[in-house]
Amino acid sequence: MSAMTVFKLEFPFEFKGTTYTEFTARRPKVRDVREFIKNLEKNASTAMEKAIANLVEIDEAVIADIDIEDYAPMKKYFEDFLQKMMSGSEES
Repeated sequence: MSAMTVFKLEFPFEFKGTTYTEFTARRPKVRDVREFIKNLEKNASTAMEKAIANLVEIDEAVIADIDIEDYAPMKKYFEDFLQKMMSGSEES
């Protein structure tokens, strides 16, 4: 798997004067998973949003404005890494 994944938005949007048409996500690191778990214990409803914001390196407030159809593939991207980690798979 590549070090970066590009998510082209089907529903581009503007947030505080910036137009978003795509996001580029880096591969998760151990610190991302660690922070996700910590946030999960505090507030499960926003833990994934914070994780995605970290991976695409934007403010988490921007994540809240992404269309749900555009958000779903980004969420799956992170969940796939979590699943591999939990299953003990060394494939990436």
